[in-house]
Order: sequence, then structure tokens, then C-alpha cells
Amino acid sequence: MSCNEEGARGGLKIYIFLEVMGVTEGGFKERNKEPISYIRHETKIGDLVVKASSIDVRTVGAGGGSIARVPEVTKALRVGPESAGSVPGPACYGHGGTRATVSDANAVLGYLPANLLGGAFALDLNNAKRAVQQVAHDLGVGLYEAAEGILKLSNETILVAFGGAGPLHANALGKLIGAWPVIVPPSPGVLCAFGDATTLPRYESGRPFTMVLGKTSVEDVVEGFAALLAEVKQVMRDDQGVAEAHQRHTFQADLRFCGQANNVPVNVDLDVLKADGLSHLRRIFDAEHVRLFTYSLAVDLEIVNLRVIAEEPRADLAVKRLKEAKSSDPPSNLAQSTSTLVFAGKEHGGCPVWNRSGLLAGHVLYGPCLISEMDSNTLIHPGYQAQIDDLGNILIAETDKMKVAGIPDSSQTLDTVTVDIFENALRNARSEMDALMTRTTMSPAIREQQDEFNVIAEPGGKMLVGQFGSFIGDFLDNWKGSIEPGDIFLTNDPYSVAGAVSHHNDWLILTPILVDDKLIAWTSNFGHMTDVGGSVPGSLPCAANSIFEEGIQIPVTKIASRGVWNDDLMEVIYRNVRLPEWNKGDVRALVAACDIAGRRMTELYIRFGHAMSFAAIDELLQRNRRAIASIISSMPEEPASFEDWIDDDGQGVGPWKIACTMTKRGEKLHFDFSNTDPQSPSSINFYLSIAM
Repeated sequence: MSCNEEGARGGLKIYIFLEVMGVTEGGFKERNKEPISYIRHETKIGDLVVKASSIDVRTVGAGGGSIARVPEVTKALRVGPESAGSVPGPACYGHGGTRATVSDANAVLGYLPANLLGGAFALDLNNAKRAVQQVAHDLGVGLYEAAEGILKLSNETILVAFGGAGPLHANALGKLIGAWPVIVPPSPGVLCAFGDATTLPRYESGRPFTMVLGKTSVEDVVEGFAALLAEVKQVMRDDQGVAEAHQRHTFQADLRFCGQANNVPVNVDLDVLKADGLSHLRRIFDAEHVRLFTYSLAVDLEIVNLRVIAEEPRADLAVKRLKEAKSSDPPSNLAQSTSTLVFAGKEHGGCPVWNRSGLLAGHVLYGPCLISEMDSNTLIHPGYQAQIDDLGNILIAETDKMKVAGIPDSSQTLDTVTVDIFENALRNARSEMDALMTRTTMSPAIREQQDEFNVIAEPGGKMLVGQFGSFIGDFLDNWKGSIEPGDIFLTNDPYSVAGAVSHHNDWLILTPILVDDKLIAWTSNFGHMTDVGGSVPGSLPCAANSIFEEGIQIPVTKIASRGVWNDDLMEVIYRNVRLPEWNKGDVRALVAACDIAGRRMTELYIRFGHAMSFAAIDELLQRNRRAIASIISSMPEEPASFEDWIDDDGQGVGPWKIACTMTKRGEKLHFDFSNTDPQSPSSINFYLSIAM
């Protein structure tokens, strides 16, 4: 509610609200006073699923108390999710904490005043320096570089504008996403409490519907909404004291493609539904699925739930406006003290610490400086300004002084933190691929068992993130055709990709990522299809003695050229499987996952530039080699052996032994499978992937 108020007052069309507290951050976006993210109807906390409605706020573990550390194997900086908590808290609190946190980094760089809470709480700066110095020692860098690195990495994880610690990071995050102005509302540390105080009655009721769109009628849907509407009107009137005339009602349906398991909620215009029929549901669902996942399908829909929400409309609140300042320059007596602030390793002495309570509308403050209040502190970077509007908001924006002064952008210097930022971005891209596959695929093996594996690789095929190793080098050695923007390759043939997929059920999508016709990366994903033809449903015939009994074989094939799909070829492929609609849906999901990863790689490339991007990639590959070499060097010299048995080959013959001996030879490990039983005439054989 507090976010709605702030956005409405600011008159902005789209705004992002994020909060930084002592342990975590959370956030969501709004457009025209309405959340862009969903009201979700279940929340996962660890392994528990709570089936209750809540705003879809995403929380990450990188708050002011998040601990910075440097793992011994990788020597890479990490921030969070481990937290110092409130006890002992950050080292700068002086309550026994010894490990560096985000708050300690802020303190070392001068971004936190020496005294907080109106002077009632003094920071222990020496403790903060000792804690951050340990991180600096482990990284092999200086104190300030380590502190700035901690903040850079935490800023990559969060976007903030309120919460007690939020305004310290607001300017930096505006730079990251290019979103101006960054708004810091009055009393940001208690904005959530303001939201609690202004929350209005709301009630929702839902019911299962569970009907295929093509087998139901618009009358059934309207009747379902009508019953729910009567219920919410009564509850709001009798229990909440809100007359029907003062209620606002929203109609929602949870829809999905037949075969999917995750629902997409959409807002339904009841009048349009009555006039246009069920085609209205089809249109709004297709549009939302494209917005969320980039594609739609020509298959029937399933209506899973209907829902009606009743709310009391928000009345405009009276807002006290600030007095207009006579000059944009605030009086000098509002600078309650000065501080030394550090940016890009350089100390800026004598920076004013402004008292926010005395600032008036129209005052403009130039960085570097701090703006202090009882519950928070706002940091303004060099080359940026903070203007106070008539509502008391701080509006942070760029100033031409940045261009005149030529302030260096430290993000364009390849250092260990820049490499860590690049690595985090790769990890996040892979997580996005996994999330899309879970939400959209139809084959249970993919959706429920996560039998899908993705790879992001550099142009030569070396894996940057993923698992099972990279097969792309083998693909490049064998592919003789063109590679152009918008091309999509498909295969399920283990022999075409050096065993990266182990059987025909695994369909693998491969896409090149090009910028200005220059190949910058590859993205790939494969998933286990429920059926690919063959002699038995499910395409895993135990009695098979030939590969031709295991379903359709697809060599590496270009199924789309410069973004244009070969629909005739795909129809031939789908004609050879028992569940073609599932395969169609899963192929589109695989492509969409690769497309999302491709966008992220393009964003990284544009952000850091060609030289910096590939320097970071080279360092990540070298870091991986050093880490693996370190692990190998710690292993004993004596060979290690393992063997196991497969009971039988599906035809009553067995057992079959699998045996491996691992021997360390210098900096390499050698794996000897020579004591494994010979190949079986049945279907239990496995094509060993060297890259895997």
C-alpha cells in the first residue's frame, strides 16, 4: 500500500519498488498504480509450500547484514545469503561480529555516518576495517577495493530505494539499470509501517473450474463468476463494513495450455467475455503467455480456477507539501557535519552530511554527499544530484558535471569483482532457463524430475555455465552449413553430439548468439520428452536389439533459419511421436529458454563491451582450471576403484558390471573403464561422453 501511495504521488507510469533491510531485500514493479507482478496463490519457503494469497515479492539474501567471503578453492568474492543477523550483527555494530558485511563495507567507505539514530548509536569503524581487511587479504587487493567490491556485488543482486539501508545503494542501482530518477521517499525506514497503517479491506474467493476451453460454454464461466461475486460482495458488506456501492471487483481466471501443470492468472473483463465469448479468454491468455515466456501454442486451453476479488477503492490521502525554497542551494547550516567518502579507490574529503529534515522543495544537492535522517541515510555519488520535490522525496539523477569531470567508471576495469559480477550474471541466466522449463513444459520428466540440462558457452564451444560438459565443439567440427542470427538447431542423436544426450528421448536445442553478425556465445538446452515414437509408448523398450526400435532419430538439423521455422520438417518429426502436442510445447519451451539466455548474454556483451566481456570469460575459464587443479592436487596418489552392477539387460540376462579406476597423473585424472563388461546386445548400453 505504501508503494502504491508513493508511485501515485510521483505521477510515474512505471516504477520499481525495492527494499533493503538488515538481512534481505525484496521488490516488485507497478504500472499505473497496479502491480505488474502477480498476486500469487502459493509461496514456497524452503521445502514448504504455503497455499495462501500474497503479493509476488521476490526476496534475495543480500541485505545490510549479508556476509562477504572468499572461498578457498575459487578465490572469488561472494556476498550472502549467509547473514550476521541482528546478533552479533555487522562488525561495525560493535556487538561481537567479526565477519565483513555489506554494512561494514558502507562504513569503511564513509557511506554510513559515524553516529546513527540521531546520534544515539555510534559505529565501530575500526572493527569494520578489520573485518573488511580480511576479505581484502583473501582477494589480494586493498581495503577500499575490497569494500567497493562487496558493494558492487551486492548491488548486482538487489535493486533498492527504501528500507533502512536502501538509500545507501539507490544511486548505484540507478546507474546499473539506467532508471532515473531514483526516488527516496521521506522516512524510508518506516515506509512499510506506513503501508500497514493505510491498508484497506480486501477479500477474494476462488473455486476450481477444471474444464477444457473447447468443451465448456461462456454461460458456465459467467455463472461461476456470478456465484463468486455474490459471495465477495456479502463478505465485504457484512464482515468488513464496505457497502456494495463502494466496492471494486476484479475477475480472474487461472489458465494453462492442456498438458502444462503451472497456471497463468489473467484479469478477465466480464463485459467483454459476455460479448465476445470464450475467445476473450484465449486472446488474453495468449498475450500473457507471450509476454512471460515469448511464445504461444495452437493447442487448447484448460480453465483451472475462477476468482473474484473485492476491494475498497483507495481514497486520495491528504499530503503535506514542503515549503518552496528561495534558492536551489540549501543553507550551509543544514550540513550537520562532513565525511570522507571513497569512490573508485579515491578519497573525497569534506563531503557534507545534510540534515534531511531541514531541506525544502527545490533544494538541489550535488554529490559526493550524504543526506541523513533518523531512520536512514542517502548516498549521492560524484557526478549526480539530489533534488527535493514538494512531497519531500529525494530525486536522484545524473548531472552534466559527471561528463565535465570525467569521473572514471570502475566497472570497465577488469578486476576480480568484475569477473565475479560476470559469473553471477551467467549463473542467473541459467536459473532463468531452469525456471522457464519448470513453468511451461509438458513432459513430466522435465517438469517434475528436472530432467533438462542447459549450457551457455563461448563462441568456440567452451562451457561457461551448465553441466555435463560442452558438446558444442564437436558440433562445430562437424557442421558444414551456415550459422546466422535466428538459427535454431535440433538433435536427439547421441552420436552427433559426442554423447551429450544419452538416448532419443533427450531432444537438444542449440542456438547461436550474434551481435552485429559477430558470434558472441552459444546457448543450449535439452529435455527428456515423454515419447519419441519407437516400439513401445515412452520410447524406452527394454527388449530392443536395434536403435531403430527406440524412436525417431534426428541428426543435427537446422529447424529455423534466420528466425523462420521449417514448419514442414517439424510436422514430419511430430508425426513420428505419440504425443505431438507435448513435444511441440516442450520444443518451444527449450527454444524460449535458450532465447532468454541469449538475451542475457547480449546484455552482458553490450554492457561490458567486446574486450572486457571476453577478458572476463577467459579469466572465468582460467579460474575454473585453477580450482580443478587445486582439487586434484589435494587428492591422494593411490588409484581409486569403483564397480557396480546392473541386475539384467531387460531380457533376463545379467548381471552386467560397470567398473572404473581413477588415477592421478600430475595435474590430470585418468579414468579407466576397461574392466567394464562388454557391450550388451540389448538397450542398456551407454555412449560414454568424454566431455561429460
